[in-house]
Amino acid sequence: WHASLAKVPEMPAPSAAAVAAAPSWASVAMNAKDLKWVAPPGAPPGLKMAVVSGDPEKGPSVLLAEFPKGAKFPRHFHGPNYIGYVVKGGLKVTFDDGRVLDLKQGASVVLQAKAIHTTESKNGAVVFQYADGPDTTVMVDDKGNPLPPPAPAAAPAPAPAK
Repeated sequence: WHASLAKVPEMPAPSAAAVAAAPSWASVAMNAKDLKWVAPPGAPPGLKMAVVSGDPEKGPSVLLAEFPKGAKFPRHFHGPNYIGYVVKGGLKVTFDDGRVLDLKQGASVVLQAKAIHTTESKNGAVVFQYADGPDTTVMVDDKGNPLPPPAPAAAPAPAPAK
C-alpha cells in the first residue's frame, strides 16, 4: 500500500499560548540499571515507580510502575489522562461503570482522567505509562468522594542522650 500526506489539508499553526504551554522534551535514553525505583508517598504498599522523563509533580511525565504480586488497589482516580503499555505481567482494571480490562503483557491502554477504578495484579506487573499532566492519584469512598490524603509517616523518635 502507499500513503501520502500530499492531500492532507493544511493544519493551522498552533497559537503562541499553546506553544508556551507545551511540555519541552529532551531526548532521553535510560538503561534498566539506571532507573531509580521509589515508593511514591501515600501509594498503596508495594507499588514502586521510576521516572523516565519529565517531572510527575509538575506536568507531563513518562514513568515505569511496578505492581507487586497480589496487589489490590482500592477505588481511586488519576488527575491526568494515562497512556500505558504492559511490559511484564498483567493487570485487571475494573471501572465503576462495570467495564473490566484484563491487561496482559503487550496490552496497551488509554485511561481517561478521573475515571474511578480499582486495579489488581495477581502475579505482578510492570507498566510503561505516559501521564499528560501532574501525576495525582486520589482514593475515593463508596460514593466517589475524594478521601483525605494519608497522614505523613511520623518521624522516628530521637535516640536518648548518653
